[in-house]
Order: sequence, then structure tokens, then C-alpha cells
Amino acid sequence: MRTQHTREYVTVNSDFDQEGTLYPRKILMSDGRSFVIDSVKHHHRLTHENFSGDCFTIVIKGKDSHLFFERSNLSEYMGRWFVALKGNVS
Repeated sequence: MRTQHTREYVTVNSDFDQEGTLYPRKILMSDGRSFVIDSVKHHHRLTHENFSGDCFTIVIKGKDSHLFFERSNLSEYMGRWFVALKGNVS
């Protein structure tokens, strides 16, 4: 059995600092659950054949996780947030 990741698009509340750096603060899932982001450990830009955007390594309740910002083809300032959910495939 192998693990497959699916994208769940989410709403993210975020702030910008004085230099314009983006800090995601809270994730709102489609089922109504919300998660406060304790801190952002790392941020880097990703380019892949199926994805162009940013990956944030975040901490929620002491555990590392990843949050992605998928850039729109229309503008680098437009896009959608998603989390990668793990699921098993036989």
C-alpha cells in the first residue's frame, strides 16, 4: 500500500509585517475546524510540474506541518491555500 496526498483547499487568515513578509496565522478547514498557527519555521518557493507557489513549514500544537500557497497563472499575488492530506492507495 502506498500513500497518496490530496489537496484540501482552505481559508487562511494571515498578516504582513513592515517589510511585506507574509505570515499565515490561522487555517479554516472546509468542515468548520480551525487551527491556530503557533509559528512559521520556514518558507520557500516551490516549482514543480503540477505546482508553482510557496511552502510554509508551520507549527500547530507543537507539531510541524506544511501549508501551501498555489499561485494563480493570472498574477503572482493571486492564488489559493491548501494542505496536503495523506490517504492510502492499494
